[in-house]
Order: sequence, then structure tokens, then C-alpha cells
Amino acid sequence: MLMQLFATSATAVATTTTSATTTTTTTTAATTATAAATASTAANTTTTTTSTTATAGGVGTAITLLLLLLLLLKKLL
Repeated sequence: MLMQLFATSATAVATTTTSATTTTTTTTAATTATAAATASTAANTTTTTTSTTATAGGVGTAITLLLLLLLLLKKLL
């Protein structure tokens, strides 16, 4: 009876250890996938921000040149 109790306890400890290892491995894989997705999102955000800034700068320059052209035409006429 006592030997059976020890055998059952050893099996329970081994099962718990295996379960903890599996949980850690799964968590590590999920963390790695999340980090990769975050890096990808950050790269996309940087690209979008750069494109928007370049476009806004181009529009601002075009408006400024148009206003200067209108002022020049007004002085000539």
C-alpha cells in the first residue's frame, strides 16, 4: 500500500513537471509571434508616416508656389 502511494506521487510530480514545461514552451512561442507581429506593425507604421509626411510636404510646397505665382500675376496686371 505504501509503495503504491509513492509510485502515484512520483507519477503526479512527473506529470506536473511535463505540464509546466509544455506551458512554458507554448508561452514562449506566443511571445515570439507577438514580438514579430509588433515589429511588422511598427515597420508598416513608420512607412505610412513617412509617406504621409512626404505627401503633406509636397502639397504645402505646391500651395506656396501657387500663392507666389498668383501674387506675381497680380503685380504684373
